[in-house]
Amino acid sequence: MSQSARFVGTSSEELKRAWFGLPPELLRKSRRRLRFLSLVGFIIVGLMLTLKFNKFRSEANTPDQLWIILFADLGGTLVCAFVLWLTLQKNIRTSRVLNAGLIFEVVLCALLSLEAALAMRAGIPQPMFVTWVIPIIILFPLVVPSPPGRTMITATLAAATMPIALLLVHVLGLERGVPITPELFLRASAAPFIAAAIAVFASRIVYNYNLELAEAKRLGSYVLEAPLGKGGMGEVWRAKHHLLARPAAIKLIRPDLLQSEAESGLDSVRERFEREAKATAKLSCPHTIDIYDYGITEDERLYYVMPLLDGVDLGDLVREHGPLPPARAVHLVRQVCRSLDEAHAANLIHRDIKPDNLYACRYGRDYDFMKVLDFGLVRNPGAGDGREDAASNESTDSSMGAGSPMFMAPEQILGQQVDPRTDVYGLGGVLYWLLTGKYVFDQGYTEEILEQHVHAEPVPPTQRTKRKIPAPLEAIILRCLEKDPSRRPESAAVLSEELSRAAPEWTMDEAAAWWTQHRPRESQI
Repeated sequence: MSQSARFVGTSSEELKRAWFGLPPELLRKSRRRLRFLSLVGFIIVGLMLTLKFNKFRSEANTPDQLWIILFADLGGTLVCAFVLWLTLQKNIRTSRVLNAGLIFEVVLCALLSLEAALAMRAGIPQPMFVTWVIPIIILFPLVVPSPPGRTMITATLAAATMPIALLLVHVLGLERGVPITPELFLRASAAPFIAAAIAVFASRIVYNYNLELAEAKRLGSYVLEAPLGKGGMGEVWRAKHHLLARPAAIKLIRPDLLQSEAESGLDSVRERFEREAKATAKLSCPHTIDIYDYGITEDERLYYVMPLLDGVDLGDLVREHGPLPPARAVHLVRQVCRSLDEAHAANLIHRDIKPDNLYACRYGRDYDFMKVLDFGLVRNPGAGDGREDAASNESTDSSMGAGSPMFMAPEQILGQQVDPRTDVYGLGGVLYWLLTGKYVFDQGYTEEILEQHVHAEPVPPTQRTKRKIPAPLEAIILRCLEKDPSRRPESAAVLSEELSRAAPEWTMDEAAAWWTQHRPRESQI
């Protein structure tokens, strides 16, 4: 088992020594929360400003300190607007934005405390223990987590704004009516400092929870950053190497997909997974997805690390842009044949050839460069029940192990021996999809579709599309979809050779033109 099968990398102590002590994913989440908080503050304080301005303007004799209240509200509105603008600037580092957020908390509390002090001195009912300062002090570290020590400093400064505002009102002679007494001063100071103590306690809980969450998102030398997708086999996450900062995609595989009918146990599952991962990692064809690393997490989830590709899978390619010209379809599938040919020579059968596992991408200066995903990491424990609509049948069916109902070969469905011609059947289904935008069989529930794969003759692709398909290409597709494996092309290499004569050549200039027009920016899995 590789060393990466254990959780290693940046420890919680190293994270605590960092400026904000949180990994990039959680820092970005905190930035989004600060953006929301400043937007809410802008709306609320701005509304208060508008209402008070209209009220004071209608009164004949408005005390001077009430106009100062309006300036305090105006200041609060501008501060909220500035922080909101700051969170939207992509060229400013998140750590700096969050530091500005802590200053924002103190400044906003100072303005609100000044307003509350002026309101009380003007005779406006304003219970000191329920000012806006209290919820801001308590909620801010919960919404925007920061280290407890920093929270203590920020919350203490925010709490001190209330007694300081009272002293400022007294020194400047802005008070009216009841003078400041020790009892009033203590009453005004107690609630904010109690709130600060609560904030520090809550911050410690939230911050430690985020640290634990960050460590839980570490697999070997990689840090999980964001989910990219979820399918029948498990989840795919965007990740980054801890030291190299190399982007990657990590697939977390459900271990039940690797178990056999004999339920041989988790130890054998681990051994088989490791054996197949090593075998796949030895494949050198450039059209086979590279495996950077693999392992088993502490909660018994299997994972492997692969490059983060810039492109689109063939399922989404057709769904988003429609069926492909025959020349392009052949160009893409022939690359898949080269990958499968090497794998078959190493006695690795993919067993789950489908559009979603075939990825067209930019690769260096090449376009329409194919990568075959999910290679050799699944088994076929047999058929299950699983009634589900045809619309969901493209996904790998966990009850059947390896294979997707829309592309499974008859021998695979029947639990018979699989060989390279099983993957050839899947390629026939992929070609059918690329040229027509339809599955070979797509009517009924899962078991009905599987029954059609075993017994029904496919409708020729030319009868399901108005697009022109060369007769030799259609004949090859129908041969790939033969029920009897002996009547299919005997290998991926033979299929590739036949396809080379069945359609015009797809040039690199044509590929580059398509990518420039339809996918000008990087779109990564």
